[in-house]
Amino acid sequence: MLQKVLVLLAILVGTGNACAQEATPFRVSVEQDGITLEQVDGRVSLKPAPFDLVLHLPQSMGVLVHASLDGTTHRLATEGAAMEALPGFAETGMAEGLLNTELELLLSPDAPNYLFYDNDQEHRFNAVSGSPEEGYRCVRTVASLYEVEAGSRVALSTLKAPLYLVLIHRVWGEPEQQRVTLVLDPDTP
Repeated sequence: MLQKVLVLLAILVGTGNACAQEATPFRVSVEQDGITLEQVDGRVSLKPAPFDLVLHLPQSMGVLVHASLDGTTHRLATEGAAMEALPGFAETGMAEGLLNTELELLLSPDAPNYLFYDNDQEHRFNAVSGSPEEGYRCVRTVASLYEVEAGSRVALSTLKAPLYLVLIHRVWGEPEQQRVTLVLDPDTP
């Protein structure tokens, strides 16, 4: 009997460690002109110029990123609404090309970007560094925004309203594992 209890305990401890590894969080930062911008209460001030959205991933993985000039999805996400109740996640992730050759971020009221790193040839960033042992620093330069429904590009220099971001890591068929919300405020003179 004692042997069965020890085996069960070993399985539970092993499972707990595996779950802890899977739940290792990603981090997000915003850089402009090579400088990491300070986040204050989930907000970052940006000059009206290209910036880098930097995801620090503990392993090869994907993150859903809803970007919008409308704050509804962001507000509901910060209030703790389930992912299924967030309008910006009503549809599946938008299909984009690999390696971020367009240097843009897609805006949609009902679908997120799917940013992922699988390997050096299969990812949606323009720069990646790191290793499986130390994690990955994945940089997505944003030189413009692209409104999917309108089919038009938005220059960052014309941005007068905040850009709302909701980032969610979720393995298909499993509960949400992590959520980060961020507001990018344009520095306006």
